[in-house]
Amino acid sequence: MNISEMSFNSIYKTIERYNLLEQKDSLIIGVSGGADSVCLLAALANLRDTKEEFRDLKLFAVHVHHGIRGAEADRDASFVEKLAKDLSVPCRIVKINVPKLSEESGMSEEETGRRERYRIFEEIRDEFHFTKIAVAHNKNDLAETFLMNLARGTGLTGLAGIRPVNGHIIRPLIETDRSEIEATVRELGLDFVTDSTNLSDDYTRNRIRHVILPELTSAVNSEAVSHICEAAEKISAADRFIKEEAKKALQEISTRGRGFFIVRNEAAELPYVILTEMIHMILADLAGRARDISDVHIRDVAGLFSKENGKSLDLIYGLTAVRQYEGVLIKNFSYEESGPEFKDIETEILTVPPVESVFAEAGNLRVNFSDGTYKIYKENSCNKIFDYDKITDSILVRTKEPGDFVVISTDGKRKKLSDILTDRKIPTELRERLPLLTAGHEVLWVPGVRSGESARVSKGTEKILCAFALKRY
Repeated sequence: MNISEMSFNSIYKTIERYNLLEQKDSLIIGVSGGADSVCLLAALANLRDTKEEFRDLKLFAVHVHHGIRGAEADRDASFVEKLAKDLSVPCRIVKINVPKLSEESGMSEEETGRRERYRIFEEIRDEFHFTKIAVAHNKNDLAETFLMNLARGTGLTGLAGIRPVNGHIIRPLIETDRSEIEATVRELGLDFVTDSTNLSDDYTRNRIRHVILPELTSAVNSEAVSHICEAAEKISAADRFIKEEAKKALQEISTRGRGFFIVRNEAAELPYVILTEMIHMILADLAGRARDISDVHIRDVAGLFSKENGKSLDLIYGLTAVRQYEGVLIKNFSYEESGPEFKDIETEILTVPPVESVFAEAGNLRVNFSDGTYKIYKENSCNKIFDYDKITDSILVRTKEPGDFVVISTDGKRKKLSDILTDRKIPTELRERLPLLTAGHEVLWVPGVRSGESARVSKGTEKILCAFALKRY
């Protein structure tokens, strides 16, 4: 089938603008048989056949038969098979029973169909080790999604609309108007089929498509679709910025443990939009899902920063939030309380020639020995070395006990471990879980916090104790 490249000019501009394709990509293409997917399949086949740089592009059409419309659905499947053959694209028809799956899941048929389509696309992509999935969402779909999410209630992410690329899913038609797509298909003499369910206003999206959006276009502004898409793009950029700032804040002012986060008091100074996005990320992480986490939950947690210590909230999915001295603890009680998630500390004792000198080198320690050799020891939050002979009690790896202290200077000055943890703003929830390298009640090392001064390697050391924290907590 010989098709002019000019027919798909706007589609190719979108592909180039968002770098949707690379030369040797392989694509699963969702093809329903409607004008949008027909246009998408034809455009990609034309790209493969006419552009030298895309001659190795692999295409594979997939049509999902939903088991809803009887003979009409059979007609659509046969149509897609023939179209794919005419365009020299391999094709697979997959039949499912959406009404049955909908009843089993408690989801609407519309939502079930969407979920199953993407599941099938992913399975076939994995089967053939293809790189991407191409679907035929267009400019009008974006505007419809914007209005539907706005009416139902949503955050910025919902208003950001449908992105041109989302992981390995690409949408080359997302900047092309539906009327332009249908005109292009007709101009090229390509047939397409119409799904009768798309004509019924029983579905929410169809009411927006057939009633609300046309009314906006005819009675308010003829460029309503374009203006909505432009607004969605700006909202998407703002949403990405807020998420990046929230991620930074999450790293800087929160501590994560097994089944909990502690957000320190500095969070109260964040812009409210950053704070609430960060809380949403935490709740979704601990719950393992974002669905049904509402603005009410998020606002209530944010409000705890202005409450007295001990104030608590019971949230969704077994989550709780508690105001503490250091900040707000957000916890999932479904996690086991058996202990910390790290594998404690391992140690190794090395016998060496007497040490002549020790000095820092590029952030590590260079130890020179009396036989003229030397060794570089990496010291960081997960690795420390000590003079084994200076340790006067049995070495033990354990958690905090009353009476623990750290020698904080070479003259033997001590400081309570609890005071050190307070000074370092280590959250209360973590203090009982920290792995400690101890000798009696002397704490030689708290990984990630500090080590003591009593057993530093120095001139004359002959046995070096190497300690390794196997996992950050």
